[in-house]
Amino acid sequence: MPLEGESTDYVIGIKEGDVISAEFSQMRNGKFFRKWWALINYAYEHWEPQEVEGNDSRFTPEKNLETFRKHITVLAGHYDAHYGINGSVRIEARSISWAKMGESEFKAFYSATVDVILKHILSDYSRQDVDMVIDELLGFL
Repeated sequence: MPLEGESTDYVIGIKEGDVISAEFSQMRNGKFFRKWWALINYAYEHWEPQEVEGNDSRFTPEKNLETFRKHITVLAGHYDAHYGINGSVRIEARSISWAKMGESEFKAFYSATVDVILKHILSDYSRQDVDMVIDELLGFL
Protein backbone atom coordinates (compact mmCIF):
# COMPACT_ATOMS: atom_id res chain seq x y z
CA MET A 1 0.00 0.00 0.00
CA PRO A 2 1.49 3.38 -0.92
CA LEU A 3 2.14 5.90 1.83
CA GLU A 4 -0.15 8.91 2.08
CA GLY A 5 -0.38 12.08 4.18
CA GLU A 6 1.07 11.84 7.67
CA SER A 7 2.64 8.45 6.93
CA THR A 8 4.73 9.96 4.16
CA ASP A 9 5.80 12.87 6.37
CA TYR A 10 6.79 10.44 9.13
CA VAL A 11 8.86 8.18 6.87
CA ILE A 12 10.60 11.13 5.18
CA GLY A 13 11.47 12.50 8.64
CA ILE A 14 13.35 9.35 9.69
CA LYS A 15 17.07 9.99 9.63
CA GLU A 16 19.87 7.48 9.28
CA GLY A 17 20.68 6.14 12.73
CA ASP A 18 17.19 6.83 14.18
CA VAL A 19 15.83 3.92 16.17
CA ILE A 20 12.20 3.09 15.42
CA SER A 21 9.94 0.17 16.21
CA ALA A 22 6.80 -1.14 14.59
CA GLU A 23 4.21 -3.78 15.30
CA PHE A 24 2.55 -5.63 12.44
CA SER A 25 -0.46 -7.92 12.49
CA GLN A 26 -2.54 -9.50 9.80
CA MET A 27 -6.17 -8.41 9.92
CA ARG A 28 -8.68 -11.17 10.28
CA ASN A 29 -11.97 -11.20 8.44
CA GLY A 30 -13.56 -7.78 9.04
CA LYS A 31 -17.01 -9.02 8.03
CA PHE A 32 -16.86 -11.72 10.72
CA PHE A 33 -15.80 -9.09 13.27
CA ARG A 34 -18.85 -6.98 12.30
CA LYS A 35 -20.99 -10.11 12.64
CA TRP A 36 -19.79 -10.53 16.25
CA TRP A 37 -20.66 -6.89 17.00
CA ALA A 38 -24.08 -7.31 15.39
CA LEU A 39 -24.65 -10.31 17.68
CA ILE A 40 -23.58 -8.33 20.76
CA ASN A 41 -25.78 -5.36 19.84
CA TYR A 42 -28.79 -7.57 19.12
CA ALA A 43 -28.41 -9.41 22.43
CA TYR A 44 -27.94 -6.11 24.28
CA GLU A 45 -31.18 -4.75 22.82
CA HIS A 46 -33.03 -7.86 24.05
CA TRP A 47 -31.45 -7.97 27.53
CA GLU A 48 -32.98 -6.22 30.50
CA PRO A 49 -31.09 -6.00 33.80
CA GLN A 50 -32.78 -7.68 36.76
CA GLU A 51 -34.01 -5.65 39.67
CA VAL A 52 -31.66 -5.89 42.67
CA GLU A 53 -32.01 -5.19 46.37
CA GLY A 54 -29.99 -2.41 47.94
CA ASN A 55 -30.10 -0.83 51.38
CA ASP A 56 -33.82 -1.17 52.17
CA SER A 57 -34.77 -0.55 48.53
CA ARG A 58 -35.03 -2.25 45.17
CA PHE A 59 -33.67 -0.79 41.95
CA THR A 60 -32.83 -1.76 38.39
CA PRO A 61 -29.24 -1.00 37.36
CA GLU A 62 -28.68 1.08 34.23
CA LYS A 63 -27.73 -0.78 31.04
CA ASN A 64 -24.24 -0.20 29.68
CA LEU A 65 -23.07 -1.71 26.37
CA GLU A 66 -19.36 -1.77 27.25
CA THR A 67 -19.99 -3.55 30.56
CA PHE A 68 -22.37 -5.94 28.80
CA ARG A 69 -19.75 -6.74 26.13
CA LYS A 70 -17.13 -7.42 28.78
CA HIS A 71 -19.44 -9.72 30.74
CA ILE A 72 -20.34 -11.69 27.62
CA THR A 73 -16.64 -11.94 26.74
CA VAL A 74 -15.83 -13.31 30.19
CA LEU A 75 -18.73 -15.77 30.13
CA ALA A 76 -17.50 -16.95 26.71
CA GLY A 77 -14.21 -17.87 28.39
CA HIS A 78 -12.04 -15.09 26.99
CA TYR A 79 -10.63 -13.55 30.17
CA ASP A 80 -7.64 -13.21 32.47
CA ALA A 81 -7.71 -13.70 36.23
CA HIS A 82 -5.71 -11.21 38.27
CA TYR A 83 -4.87 -12.07 41.84
CA GLY A 84 -4.59 -9.40 44.51
CA ILE A 85 -2.19 -9.50 47.42
CA ASN A 86 -5.19 -9.87 49.74
CA GLY A 87 -6.16 -13.13 48.00
CA SER A 88 -8.99 -11.64 45.97
CA VAL A 89 -9.45 -12.49 42.31
CA ARG A 90 -10.47 -10.02 39.62
CA ILE A 91 -11.68 -11.37 36.28
CA GLU A 92 -11.03 -9.11 33.30
CA ALA A 93 -12.20 -9.55 29.70
CA ARG A 94 -9.36 -10.01 27.20
CA SER A 95 -9.03 -7.82 24.13
CA ILE A 96 -10.60 -9.05 20.91
CA SER A 97 -8.49 -6.77 18.72
CA TRP A 98 -7.01 -8.11 15.51
CA ALA A 99 -3.53 -7.91 16.99
CA LYS A 100 -4.54 -9.97 20.04
CA MET A 101 -6.60 -12.81 18.50
CA GLY A 102 -6.14 -14.87 15.35
CA GLU A 103 -8.88 -15.96 12.94
CA SER A 104 -9.35 -19.51 14.31
CA GLU A 105 -9.39 -18.26 17.92
CA PHE A 106 -11.95 -15.61 16.97
CA LYS A 107 -14.21 -18.24 15.31
CA ALA A 108 -14.16 -20.32 18.51
CA PHE A 109 -14.83 -17.17 20.54
CA TYR A 110 -17.78 -16.25 18.28
CA SER A 111 -19.27 -19.71 18.78
CA ALA A 112 -18.82 -19.49 22.56
CA THR A 113 -20.43 -16.02 22.50
CA VAL A 114 -23.50 -17.43 20.71
CA ASP A 115 -23.72 -20.20 23.33
CA VAL A 116 -23.61 -17.65 26.19
CA ILE A 117 -26.25 -15.46 24.58
CA LEU A 118 -28.54 -18.42 23.92
CA LYS A 119 -28.20 -19.55 27.54
CA HIS A 120 -28.59 -16.19 29.28
CA ILE A 121 -30.50 -13.83 26.97
CA LEU A 122 -32.12 -15.37 23.89
CA SER A 123 -33.13 -18.64 25.55
CA ASP A 124 -36.16 -19.07 23.28
CA TYR A 125 -33.98 -18.90 20.14
CA SER A 126 -32.15 -21.73 18.40
CA ARG A 127 -28.65 -21.30 17.01
CA GLN A 128 -30.20 -21.23 13.53
CA ASP A 129 -32.56 -18.43 14.64
CA VAL A 130 -29.60 -16.38 15.86
CA ASP A 131 -27.62 -17.00 12.65
CA MET A 132 -30.61 -15.96 10.53
CA VAL A 133 -31.24 -12.76 12.52
CA ILE A 134 -27.59 -11.72 12.50
CA ASP A 135 -27.19 -12.44 8.77
CA GLU A 136 -30.32 -10.36 8.12
CA LEU A 137 -28.95 -7.50 10.25
CA LEU A 138 -25.65 -7.62 8.37
CA GLY A 139 -27.57 -7.33 5.11
CA PHE A 140 -28.68 -3.85 6.21
CA LEU A 141 -25.15 -2.68 7.06
